[in-house]
Amino acid sequence: MHHITPTPLVLQSLLFSHDDLGSCLFRVPSERELEFLQYYHGVQSLLTPDELHSLQRSHRRGRLGYDLLPILGIMLLKLHHQVRTVKGTLSLLCENGNLKDMLGINRVPSEASVSRLSREVERIVDPSLLHERVIQAYTSSMDRLAIGHLSIDSTTIGAREKPI
Repeated sequence: MHHITPTPLVLQSLLFSHDDLGSCLFRVPSERELEFLQYYHGVQSLLTPDELHSLQRSHRRGRLGYDLLPILGIMLLKLHHQVRTVKGTLSLLCENGNLKDMLGINRVPSEASVSRLSREVERIVDPSLLHERVIQAYTSSMDRLAIGHLSIDSTTIGAREKPI
């Protein structure tokens, strides 16, 4: 008969699950993180109930996979933080526990998983239609008909300088 004392990491997982501490952020979020959280929740509010239901898929067989809603969040994080690659976004996610908590994930998916699942997300939620919804929500909140464009006239203006 062998008695094994679990390591502290195993004991910690027995004490609390991620769901128990899900509402707690262990570090005060920065302005950029709060801005991303607001953007993420705003985009979620623009999804139709059918799209939300499809993104919160259930795992039927095999290994537990990733829900599609956090994958959408990873795609939005990539856009919001202007990271060029998925690898860079995932490394940002690994380093920042607050972002993981905001997306509701315990473990960061691999690049292959994000790439594969992002195609499923794009199949459910058309990115161009989602972009139009975001623009429409922005314009309706700003009480404008269109987003303003900057027009600069390139006419030269004579300055009162003395010639050399």
